[in-house]
Amino acid sequence: MENYNWKSDSFYYGDIPDGVTREQLVGIMTRAVHKVQVDQKTEVGKHMDFGDFDDILDRWFEHDAKGENRFDSVVPEEDFDNFIRAVKGIPEIEPCDDKNCIVCSEEYKEGGTCHICKNLICAECEDITMSWGEGGWFEVSMGCDVCKKLTCPSCMIVCYDCAGSGEEIEYCEDCVPEDLIDVSCEYHEWWTCGKHEDVGCPQCNANRGFAMRYGP
Repeated sequence: MENYNWKSDSFYYGDIPDGVTREQLVGIMTRAVHKVQVDQKTEVGKHMDFGDFDDILDRWFEHDAKGENRFDSVVPEEDFDNFIRAVKGIPEIEPCDDKNCIVCSEEYKEGGTCHICKNLICAECEDITMSWGEGGWFEVSMGCDVCKKLTCPSCMIVCYDCAGSGEEIEYCEDCVPEDLIDVSCEYHEWWTCGKHEDVGCPQCNANRGFAMRYGP
């Protein structure tokens, strides 16, 4: 994020309450990252890239560890990657199950494993598609369209705007393009790529439109 003038950490996430829980901290950091997005877009005319989320949270946790040290007890080191996923709005990686398929939950017999979470995917599920996603209903395959590696739906990321127009490309988190950004507000998740104009959170826009049309 070149040319961006970083403010104090508390400018973004405010006061951390005593006894904050992991769930509360996810919400606090989600809103804080969104504030970075808004402030950066205003100042330099560009949103942060997908990979910048990790750097931002690393930055804040490192600063906190040298100061009041409130975060490490809530998010231990072994949980940090899943915490970042939660802030990004990506499903957290489930603990590996060495007996059941992560897709159909049936007993695993033969097949492969998701290359991200290492959970089992049975052979019958490798070739199916399924409806998935916070942004709407669309088809998702069991493989990343870029690296072609077997990837379960929970570890897949898509541009919701492309998916809505039937041109979806499924990415694993290793292959996400830099221009894929989260344009959501603090209430909704909506990933979009550089092919689409950033007009804010579509779900909020739809809610406002409904309220204007049917509200009192």
